[in-house]
Amino acid sequence: MTTERNDARDWLVVAACLVCQIGMGVGGYLFPVFLKPVSDDLGWSRTLYAAAHPIMTTCVALVGPLVGWLSEKRGPRVVLVAGSVLMSGALLAASRMESAWQFYAVAVGIGVAVACLGDLPAATAITNRFTRGRGLALSIVYTGSNIGGALGVAVGGWLLATGSWRTAFAGIGGTLWALLVPFALLVTMPRPRHRGEIVPGATSADAGAGDPAQAPLTGAGDADAPLTGERRAYAPLSGDDPVTAIRQRDFWLLAWVLLAFYLYRLGVNTHLVAFLSDLGYERGEAAMGFGLTIAAGVLGKLVAGAIADRTGPRQAAVGNFVVIALASALLLAPAVPLAIPLFLILHGVAAAAEDVVIPLFVGRRFGESHLARIYGLLMLTLVPGGILGPLIAGWFFDATGSYQVVFTAFFACNVSAVAALAAVRAPEGRAAAAHAP
Repeated sequence: MTTERNDARDWLVVAACLVCQIGMGVGGYLFPVFLKPVSDDLGWSRTLYAAAHPIMTTCVALVGPLVGWLSEKRGPRVVLVAGSVLMSGALLAASRMESAWQFYAVAVGIGVAVACLGDLPAATAITNRFTRGRGLALSIVYTGSNIGGALGVAVGGWLLATGSWRTAFAGIGGTLWALLVPFALLVTMPRPRHRGEIVPGATSADAGAGDPAQAPLTGAGDADAPLTGERRAYAPLSGDDPVTAIRQRDFWLLAWVLLAFYLYRLGVNTHLVAFLSDLGYERGEAAMGFGLTIAAGVLGKLVAGAIADRTGPRQAAVGNFVVIALASALLLAPAVPLAIPLFLILHGVAAAAEDVVIPLFVGRRFGESHLARIYGLLMLTLVPGGILGPLIAGWFFDATGSYQVVFTAFFACNVSAVAALAAVRAPEGRAAAAHAP
């Protein structure tokens, strides 16, 4: 196996994907900030306004397979540019909305934009440029959604304090237009190496030995540059196609892992501020607690990538879901000293780290050649998880006056997710089988 030497263009792609993820986080976390001013100004109920969030979440999941296919067939740059234009355009349109149907149309636009700016095109771009240090590169990129979420909440609140919600939407949308599109255009793909091709700067061992998915040839450049020997050329990636993947037990184990996770994460996050308020926290303190989980996610993603590079995606994924299960257990005993502060930190770190370790694990298990499409299919679990998690939590609270029953169910889901991950066939075994005579 050769040693990969990543050049400045590879890290420029990391920076560009990071900026796109920041834009995704800004748009994705912005709705709650505008709930009260928009509802009061347009005479809407809070239920009418809140209905936009499941619409957005459903669009993210349903568009996922298409985004994965486009990322693979047309390249991530096309998808990221489309997402950049759509995100900024949707926010600009929100500044002029008057009726609920227009607001829901904006929610659809933002949902599609979130999918286009999200994990799938970024995973495609980074997977095709990095072998050594892939986990670190991907974790750096994925911190963007947390950074963007924190920035969006802070900037949105500041703009509302200094002007109207229409001006705030227009200002954020215009800023994202000027920022995202140029960076999205920087995301290029390396040229795949054809069998038998010799590239200047590569050794004879590079040209023919080892796992082709792990043996890049080094030079410099990107997919849009002329075909010269100064270009970086990678070996074609190998792996299962989506049809082969969905016929395997491991695909459905991973689908359950993601469904259990989305039920828990979105169910808890939707009701977290209210839950903390029920425990006696002031409204401002409860909101700060939710902000703490978002901020902790930056650390979680960076640490997850480094751990995955050192221990492997399988161990990192199982370990991360053990932490998620432990965090959810703390919700069952909120009266225990320090249980809630510890939950906020562990939940924020581990829930965000899932965005890094699961794509890496899926790529290792099924191969990288069709990662975007396979992971896009798995993300369809976001539809039932994003809808049922918040609704079930609200229904149980209305029926019992407590979240105890549903939080117990979430804990059981997380424990089962750990067991499901542990039952997935070891990716090392797959790699060995691929090279067996």
